[in-house]
Amino acid sequence: MEFQKQDIEELLRKMLASLNEGTESILSFFAEDVSFQLPYSKRNSAVMNRQQYFNQLSKLLPMMQGFHLHDHRLWATDEAGTYWATADLECTIKPTGKIYRQNYLLRFSVNDEMKITQYYEYGNPLKIAEAMRPLWKLFLSLFWAKILAR
Repeated sequence: MEFQKQDIEELLRKMLASLNEGTESILSFFAEDVSFQLPYSKRNSAVMNRQQYFNQLSKLLPMMQGFHLHDHRLWATDEAGTYWATADLECTIKPTGKIYRQNYLLRFSVNDEMKITQYYEYGNPLKIAEAMRPLWKLFLSLFWAKILAR
C-alpha cells in the first residue's frame, strides 16, 4: 500500500477543511471500522469507534465556527500507509466568542481505498478549556447544584 505524498497531503487537507462542513463530512474520510484515540483527553483516552466519535463531534462542532488551517506538515513512517502530521487549526467558540487555536499532532493509517483506519489526535486540552472557560464554570455550577440538591 504505497501512496504518493501529494495524495496523502490532499487527503489530510480535505479532511481538515471538512471541519467547516459538519460531522458527516468529516466522517466520510474514515473507514467504517476506524479506531479513534485522543490520548491527551482524559475522558476520551479509550479507543472510540466511528459512532462514538460521531456522537462526540456532534456535540462539540456546533459550538465552533470558522475553522482555519494555518499550517500543516506530513511525514511518512516506516509502516506502510501510516503517517504523522502536524496541523495548526483555529476557530471561534460561538458561546464565548473566544478564539481557539490548537497545534495538533496526528498519527493516522490509510487503507487501499484512501480511508483512515486508525486515527490518533494529540492536542493540549487546556487550550479548549480556556476557550470555553465561562462554559466550564456554568457546567461546574450546574453539577454542584445537582449534587447539593440530593
